[in-house]
Amino acid sequence: MNVFRIVDSDAFAGEGLRTVVYVAGCNHACPFCYNRLLWNPNIGQKIDEDVIQRIDDDLDNPNIDGVTFFGGEVTYPPNRADATKLMAYLKKRHPTKTNWTYTGYLFEQIKDLEMMKYIDVLVDGPYVQRLNYGIGKSKWRGSANQRIILVQESLKQNKIVYYRDFDGTELK
Repeated sequence: MNVFRIVDSDAFAGEGLRTVVYVAGCNHACPFCYNRLLWNPNIGQKIDEDVIQRIDDDLDNPNIDGVTFFGGEVTYPPNRADATKLMAYLKKRHPTKTNWTYTGYLFEQIKDLEMMKYIDVLVDGPYVQRLNYGIGKSKWRGSANQRIILVQESLKQNKIVYYRDFDGTELK
């Protein structure tokens, strides 16, 4: 798996301040995708000790609430093994930090992947431009079809459990 970019202290890719890891490689080819460059799995830097240390150092900051995997596609089949190892390592090192993961797959398609054990919140579904209602209209989503799912609770209950916004509203 290659990492294209790491962004420190992002407030738009999940709840709180987050370290955002942009991974390379995606097979969805969503029309009007704003990260088309990241479809190529060969751009960026291979996951190595320096990349892991950079993410680790960011998560040591008490002001950072967690990590967000963005893409590209972290669940792109060639990325899955490396991504799972990285997520497992980060969860072990930083158990109180949350993992938000964005994917073009639906939860139902990937719920049995090993990496799901380490994901707290999944934003699933392909980007659909006609369902992009503009900045601030689809909180934490690129388009309104994408769901925000509490992964561990969904796996436990064997049904989709949606994330709730600060006011208690389900974000479906």
